[in-house]
Amino acid sequence: VEVRVQKIAVCFSIYGGDPAENFSLVTAPSIRVLAGERDFCRFSMSGLELEKTVAAMELYRYKGEWKIYFIGSGYHSGLKTLCESFGVEVE
Repeated sequence: VEVRVQKIAVCFSIYGGDPAENFSLVTAPSIRVLAGERDFCRFSMSGLELEKTVAAMELYRYKGEWKIYFIGSGYHSGLKTLCESFGVEVE
């Protein structure tokens, strides 16, 4: 990753206009970080129900080293709101 990149956000979205299509349909959502073929760490995202999108984690540089921040926060309103929360303009 280029040095100018300071943060990488890992997010998930359930597409479609049907409000019934949301994270309540996902069984035990989690994110797993591997070091080679071994688990480095794992984060379970509990409590997600009506959310259409989820910010799962961020990788960020701190004093030249990569750090992991697990979030697990969802948005009911969908992908546009999630993108805007990260400063991405959506038309």
